[in-house]
Amino acid sequence: MDSSQSFILELFSLIPGEVWGAIIALTTVWISSRNEKTRLITQLQAQAEESEKQRKSDLRREVYLEAAESLNRLNSHLANLPNLDPSSEEATSPNDMLRFTGLSAKVQLIGEPETSKLASRVATQYGSLFLQALQQLLPLHETVQEKEIAEEAYASVGDTMEKTMAQIDALTRSGQQSYSVFEPLTNDINALVKRSDELKEQIHKLGNQKIRYQQDYMRWLLTRLKELSEPTIELSLALRKELDIQGDIKEFRETAKRNHEEIQTELESLIALISDRLEQSQPLSEPDKSN
Repeated sequence: MDSSQSFILELFSLIPGEVWGAIIALTTVWISSRNEKTRLITQLQAQAEESEKQRKSDLRREVYLEAAESLNRLNSHLANLPNLDPSSEEATSPNDMLRFTGLSAKVQLIGEPETSKLASRVATQYGSLFLQALQQLLPLHETVQEKEIAEEAYASVGDTMEKTMAQIDALTRSGQQSYSVFEPLTNDINALVKRSDELKEQIHKLGNQKIRYQQDYMRWLLTRLKELSEPTIELSLALRKELDIQGDIKEFRETAKRNHEEIQTELESLIALISDRLEQSQPLSEPDKSN
């Protein structure tokens, strides 16, 4: 041992035991405080990460559920389009499409890369479907408008016929018997009856044509939705995964496919039933103001 080491040991030996106790105590406190600080920092970081994870999860849940609901509303709107008045705001407004597109943009912003990609794909395909649907409905809308015009004309002929009959009745009650007076009115009545029958037949044919266009549209829509079912199912599965919703993926796919097939079968049965009725040559009822 050299002189410097001996000096240090001698210096330490001169330190009283009480001082050593204080030094050890302070050192212990410092080490404990340092460990506590490290533990606290780690805890706060973990809490911050968990809080951020929970915030992101809550945001995703809110947006994803709204997007799923919006897609269902869009599908319902597409299916209901042929039953709407072509001139109504509901028929011409793209609100449901725009809402789904907006929510899809949110999904792309906060979702995982694969989810964002699927959301973009589905939104694009539905946008194309919506525009194609409007084109598919053009012949139906033209038929509806022609039917409305024919119904207005039929009502006008009916009003004119009632007024003419009232004139004949008034003349009869007054004792008028001149053929020259009744002949023009009688000719008018005959012409009005003929025109009324023509319009009634036209309205009946246009009504049948309208139903056929509605059937054609529904067949077309189901075919297009079937084409979109695969990416839509993939998006649903991606959303369920991010929301940590448990379930059998295979069963989910099979259920979605089975539901579509059941809807298509029921629709075809309904179309066949309506087609049988349309084959009847006589009008089923008097024309009215409905479309």
